[in-house]
Amino acid sequence: EGIALLSRDSKQLFDFAHGSGTFWLPAAKPPRCTLEHLAKAIFDFHTRDARGGFDPKRSGCEFWAQVRKPKPGGVPDSSRVLLP
Repeated sequence: EGIALLSRDSKQLFDFAHGSGTFWLPAAKPPRCTLEHLAKAIFDFHTRDARGGFDPKRSGCEFWAQVRKPKPGGVPDSSRVLLP
């Protein structure tokens, strides 16, 4: 189910962004899906010792998701998810 969930989230984010694969998650905004939870966890890891060193209202993380259509006779779509 993990790959299928990531595939679904990638497609959902892709739809939210109207086809753009670049996303911004503000530091103070709660994640909406698995990929945003992952991006937030990575952001939190890298900023954990920066207490007072950044403004959460002006900070966040940029991440990418790609949705690719399989080639005819190629690998099923759910197995083509690329992780950051």
